[in-house]
Amino acid sequence: MKTNKSNPYCDILEASLPRLLSALNTEPASRVIGSADRLYWAWGAKDFPNADFQRGAWPLAVAVELGLLSRDDTAPLVEKMLAFWTRIQHRDGTFDQWFPEEHSVGTAAFTLADVCATLKLFPEFKPLLRTSALQAARAVSQLGETHGYISNHRAGMALALLRTAEIYGEDGYRDFAHRLLEEILRHQSQEGWFLEYTGADPGYETLALSYLSGCVEIEEIREVREAAERSLEFLAALQHSDGTLGGDYGARGTEIVFPAGIEWFWRRGDLSSAGTLASGIRTALTERKLITPLDCDDSNFFALLSNYAAAALVTAQNPESHRKVIPSDSSGGDSSFRHFSDAGLVVIRSESGLTTISTRKNGLLRSECGEEVFHDAGYLASTGGVAAASCLEDPANETKIAESTIVIEGGFHVVPLETPTPVHHILLRFLFFT
Repeated sequence: MKTNKSNPYCDILEASLPRLLSALNTEPASRVIGSADRLYWAWGAKDFPNADFQRGAWPLAVAVELGLLSRDDTAPLVEKMLAFWTRIQHRDGTFDQWFPEEHSVGTAAFTLADVCATLKLFPEFKPLLRTSALQAARAVSQLGETHGYISNHRAGMALALLRTAEIYGEDGYRDFAHRLLEEILRHQSQEGWFLEYTGADPGYETLALSYLSGCVEIEEIREVREAAERSLEFLAALQHSDGTLGGDYGARGTEIVFPAGIEWFWRRGDLSSAGTLASGIRTALTERKLITPLDCDDSNFFALLSNYAAAALVTAQNPESHRKVIPSDSSGGDSSFRHFSDAGLVVIRSESGLTTISTRKNGLLRSECGEEVFHDAGYLASTGGVAAASCLEDPANETKIAESTIVIEGGFHVVPLETPTPVHHILLRFLFFT
């Protein structure tokens, strides 16, 4: 696909529409009309729908706004998707994503954020969604998330609550959103990154920035803007020479880039560091080096397409930024050595390219040599069906950095290789239903 440099996100959105539309059940006689989970409604391979797929209503709404689809033809589809979202909601306001009776608060937040965004473009559906939206907001504010500290999840929850308050005038949710944002900022490292479980993860950092940009769009919160600027500067230091971001060296090992927040902070937030990142991302898109909605599986398709739709919209609405993009040093130039000790990352720039080393993962590295990229994940030992690797996070290791030498002393950790069995699923379902 040839990418339009002025708005590559719009091109990707348009190219993704056939897949999105084919996922949607439009059979008038079906009891589950409006579902976007084909494994559920078409193949019958599941006995419950993935509620996260209903986020597809937002890309459809953006496609109408950008003139890619007819409003008259698309409005009934958006309505069906929103209506199905209300029908699969649990009484406590939560939804299921991976398992029946899962009652996921995160899914309630992420879908609610996109539902509310859709209502800004299709306000005629506000009455239809009011009860379910407020129930979801109540679940997000009361139940919370306890299985780990994930900044992008907390930011998504804050955005969902702010949008609910904006649309339905429930100021209590705005207050709770502010508490969530204050909590996220308390967990932000002095190095600029937001906490993802145990450390910094550039891929999910871009998703957190996307949610935070939505919050700042609703309310100008100086502390959040300043935190975002520190985050953007951290990401700019890690951006690869080809414009990509992330990889095995991150805490969660992701290399999917969610561009909407970066584009917003450049085009609407006037942060030049965001412009540097956006320029690199656009180059990577042009050269097909980024994972986009056109490349990912169904589980990531709707979330990533939602983000690309937001990036397409903010780019179309703000085609020019008066802020000049600061040239990035990611393509070479003067050599530099940076050690982000809290993140456990060493970043070395030289004429040959960028080298990123994870000290937390015992020296796992990504190194560029011109057009070539070298990956070294350390050592793997396997015996008797048990595998151990040196590249898993090792909080007990010791790192010594002196001049041009890095010495890391760490150990091996068992690699979890077990896959689910029918017995596992039976036990899980029993636990969920009890």
